[in-house]
Amino acid sequence: YLMSQSGFPVPDWVVLGKRHFDGFLEATKLRPKVESILQDFLAGKTSGKEAEETITKLIKATDFPREMEDLIDEGMKYLGVHTMISVRSSAADEDGSAHSFAGQLSSFLYVSGREKIIEAVKGCWASAFSERGLSYRKENNLDFLKISVAVVLQRMIDPDKSGVMFTCDPIAKKSDKFVISSVYGVGEGLVSGLLNADPYRDWK
Repeated sequence: YLMSQSGFPVPDWVVLGKRHFDGFLEATKLRPKVESILQDFLAGKTSGKEAEETITKLIKATDFPREMEDLIDEGMKYLGVHTMISVRSSAADEDGSAHSFAGQLSSFLYVSGREKIIEAVKGCWASAFSERGLSYRKENNLDFLKISVAVVLQRMIDPDKSGVMFTCDPIAKKSDKFVISSVYGVGEGLVSGLLNADPYRDWK
């Protein structure tokens, strides 16, 4: 949002805020089932993998409420009905000062059509309950009842290069220096850790 407001050429986007994730769980009456599965995981009655698989199946098998389908339609009209889009997730408590969920949630690229978009949105929501994410929360004593996810629908582009900028150098631990990690093509190979990036720093 800030980059768009500052005049940078950011591809068009719309957001399904975390209230829509919460609304989906409430409207479909999934929340008690999900919380019960999480309680079993916390009590050691089930593994993280089992919890992930069960919750993912529940979310993907549950129909979207009509009003949420309407939101998807509105987003598609804004972005372009026949436009390829990326569907990206962001945890409500991702990248805080003490904890980071960066890279633990799913994103889906080159998605088109309402059904595929809805499927991708559900995939983003389900990824909040991944085995890795649940284990991270358990190890760090994070509140399982506060799991919530926003989803960004954004016009898909085919970049020559892409990257991630850290406004604080995470390796040198310099809060007054930035570093950019860049790769050729789309950035999923970078954020997933599959590709080695070229680093660029503002200091020598």
